[in-house]
Amino acid sequence: MPKNQKQKTSKRKKTTTKKTKTGRTVVDDAVITDFDMLLSQGGDKSKGFSDASEERVSIISTVKGLEGQVETVFKLNDILESQLDEAQKKLSEELGDRIQSEVQATRRLEASEAAKVAVEIELAETIHDVRALRGEIEDLHKTEIKLREELIIADGRASDLRKQLEDQRANNRKLMETNTRLENEIKMVTINYEANKNELDAFKNTMRDIRSETSRTSGRVQQKLMKSKKKG
Repeated sequence: MPKNQKQKTSKRKKTTTKKTKTGRTVVDDAVITDFDMLLSQGGDKSKGFSDASEERVSIISTVKGLEGQVETVFKLNDILESQLDEAQKKLSEELGDRIQSEVQATRRLEASEAAKVAVEIELAETIHDVRALRGEIEDLHKTEIKLREELIIADGRASDLRKQLEDQRANNRKLMETNTRLENEIKMVTINYEANKNELDAFKNTMRDIRSETSRTSGRVQQKLMKSKKKG
């Protein structure tokens, strides 16, 4: 919209004004000539030349004032257009930054939503794991109670076994003493057996000798008896 206004204004400037080499805008001489002709045609012919000159000077002064105002307007227009371009550029940059910020915010929001979902899933898994651990802890507690009861029973059995072991050791000591005594008795019996065996063997030998002698004696006696019978 401002550019169109600038183009229209430039067209008017070609017909009414021109710029010097220094860039200053001045009113064209043809305009001043036209003003002179209008004054000469439309003025009162009865007035003098001095009045026309004064009016001409006044108009030229007014035109130059308008020229300055037009130049000021053009400068202001250039400044405003420059400011407008800068504002549009800044607005475009801000809009781009805002769009980028919104995109980043959207991405962060999406990431936050994804992270939230991940955290919720992880939290649900953690709750599930905690519940499972609680169940395992309860089972372990029950097992601990059962083991303690079994340990108490085992302690009682161990006490009984220790008592039985002490009794068995005492019995073993008695058995060892009895065994030693029996071994000594067996040794004595063995010695006595050997002595008695020797005596028995000697007795047997003696009895054998006695039987032999008895047999010989009996034979001699019978022979004598037979001889006596023959003589008688």
